[in-house]
Amino acid sequence: MKGGLHFPSAVSMLCLWLVSGGCYRYVPATVETVPEGARVRALLSVSGEERARQLGVEGRVVQGTVLARDGGVVSLFVPTVPISVEFGAGPLYQQLDLAAEDVLRVDVRELDKTKTFSLLAGGAAAVTLVAVRSFTGGGPGSRPNPGNEPPESLRGWILPLATVRW
Repeated sequence: MKGGLHFPSAVSMLCLWLVSGGCYRYVPATVETVPEGARVRALLSVSGEERARQLGVEGRVVQGTVLARDGGVVSLFVPTVPISVEFGAGPLYQQLDLAAEDVLRVDVRELDKTKTFSLLAGGAAAVTLVAVRSFTGGGPGSRPNPGNEPPESLRGWILPLATVRW
């Protein structure tokens, strides 16, 4: 049992990992209506792209977080320099101040409740199916286990994964 993880637990953890990212979508908005702290995707004009390039941000579309809107200026917190993912390093972020006219389009990232619910329901159904099969020896209607011994099918459900510690 040590050094391994039961199959139902592994399935549950996989479902949890899939759901933890959530299901998001981008909804069009105007620069004036985007709240501070919102995660956005912005399409920049040519002059906005040049301003972003001076700070190390490449591309006409940038993704980041709205820090502030002050009059005609929008401040975004964007990733700039890609860093190797070795040793757990993340990207560097920088504040990018743009004129509101340089932002041609802005989309706000929001949780898509329908997709998230569907993913949760599918994960719950998968976990339920695995639990039913593991504890009943194959599912509803399967023949009973003689002698009230643990089902043989449970012995093969251990995966050689690292032990999960909480």
